[in-house]
Order: sequence, then structure tokens, then C-alpha cells
Amino acid sequence: MPIKFSVMRPGLDLAWPSWSRLALASASFLITVACGPSPVHPSSAREIIGADGRQDYYEVTPHWQRLADASFALIRKDNLVQDGDVWRFSPKVKTYRDWGHLCEGVRFAEQPAPADCSGFLVGDGIAMTARHCIPDRGWCEHFAVVFDFKVSAAGQLPLEFKADQVAQCEEVLMTGGDDADWSAFRLNVSTKKRGALALRTQGHPHAGDAVTIIGYPHGIPVKIASGATVQYDGEDGDQYIEADVDAFSGNSGSPVINDVTGLVEGIDVVGFGEWDKSKNSDGSACKKPAQRDADTGAPSWLTPATKFAAQVLSL
Repeated sequence: MPIKFSVMRPGLDLAWPSWSRLALASASFLITVACGPSPVHPSSAREIIGADGRQDYYEVTPHWQRLADASFALIRKDNLVQDGDVWRFSPKVKTYRDWGHLCEGVRFAEQPAPADCSGFLVGDGIAMTARHCIPDRGWCEHFAVVFDFKVSAAGQLPLEFKADQVAQCEEVLMTGGDDADWSAFRLNVSTKKRGALALRTQGHPHAGDAVTIIGYPHGIPVKIASGATVQYDGEDGDQYIEADVDAFSGNSGSPVINDVTGLVEGIDVVGFGEWDKSKNSDGSACKKPAQRDADTGAPSWLTPATKFAAQVLSL
């Protein structure tokens, strides 16, 4: 079972010096990676900031659907069963409700929750995620790369996949090492038909820029969450930029995309937050994802695309 490190910091001070942000993030990375043999998340819970911007695939415009088609879920191989040319979830995969012991009325509660991390394509068969998800070739063995894990129509849950929707990590090409949380790896198949996401290669976003995150929060089917903005732009060369995206464990590796330019500004890697404890109508204990307003919510940290774009695009 992966070790999960959570930092609960309801009021993030954006004036923290860069060394403080780096030290805390480095500590979370070291704790999670050092304590478990399997891929891990540096934070076990995050939060919704302001209105809940998460939408299913069928609810967004064709533009965002095309971008989501270049994303994938990293799902442990023991959560999948192959039957000829079809892959299905193993019986041990739980619904989001059962996995999280969720309260009545929590959104997406009946959707399956098998994924550990998120990722996206940057070229034909070239994939990106967070380094704490895929740090080296050995960790590739734990995961399948699953495309089209999405709700394509209301009530239509994705429960099986064709052979061309499931790929394998063949080789880790490069990572950010101990200095930056990103990993690029090669798949065993061509992905030309899915396209690829474009990366910011120079400069930096600006505080207030509108951004959207695409990923698999808490392991459920892909969610496209808009309505977020860059909170700290990293213009002084910091290790991270910050954005108030609606992100959770499972979003590690998600691309955060500028709404205007369409460029990936960064990879979601570290989040803060907590579950809110509550009770169901029958008095039983339950949890729901924390939701905070813009003044008290803690932004996620992103590895800036400019930290890896030049190297990755040279592959």
C-alpha cells in the first residue's frame, strides 16, 4: 500500500520564499519515495477551490475533448484483467463511494476509481507524468497506460477497453532527477491518432491567467476542471508555479493548460488539503472532498513546462 503524505495548510501564504516551497515539496517527495516499493503520491488529499469546476468528458466542448484524448490514466496492472483483445477492471476495483467511504450526495460517487496517476502525450508514443509516479524503468512494470478512461455519455461508465486503448511503458527516457518532478517515457505503441499536447517552451505564465487541469482525480474517469487561475507564476526561476486547480491524489502528472494559448504550463505534482469528515443521514461516519473558497484554498504546485520542454521535445 503506498505511503501518502498530506500537508494541511488551509491558508497558503503566496509570499513564502522559494526555498520554503522547495524544502517542503522535497520533503514530501523523499518521504513518499523512500517508504514504499510501489508508486506513491506526495499528498493524499487536496481540495476544490471555489466552485467545483470538474466536468466529465461528454460535458465539455470538442476542443477540450480533443485535448483530453491525449491524456491517460496510470492504472496498476493488478487492477486490470485481460480477456483476449479486451481489458476489464478486476473485481477488486471499487467505486469512488466505496474507495473513499464517501458521504451521500458526493459527485461521481458511482464511478470506478482504479487509477493512481495521470499523464499526457507530447509526441508519437512519448508520454509525460510526474516523476513520483514513474521514476524509473522498474516502476513501469506496475502500470498500464489506459486511454479513453472517460464518461462519453451520461450514465455510461467506462468498464472495459479495447487492446488499442491500453499501452505499456517501454522505457523511461529521462526525468527531472531529484531537482524537478517530471518523467518522460516511451510507450510500446504509436499514438499519432491521439495527437499530443503543446508545451510552453519559454517565458512563464502570469498570475491571473486562466488554466484548466485534465486528469483522473482520486482515480476516477477523466475530469476536465476549468475556472482556475495561476496564483504564483514562478518568474524568479522557482521550482514550481502555483494554480488554484480542483485537484486530488490521482491528478499527479496532470497537464495544466492555459485557456488562451492552449499550451501546457506545468505538471500537477503537489497539493494541499484534506477530507472533510461528516455523517450520513443514518448517522454513519463518512468523508467528502474538502471545498474551500478562494481566500482559504491552497493552490497546487506545478512543475513548470519550461523545466523540461527543451529536453523532451528533442527526443
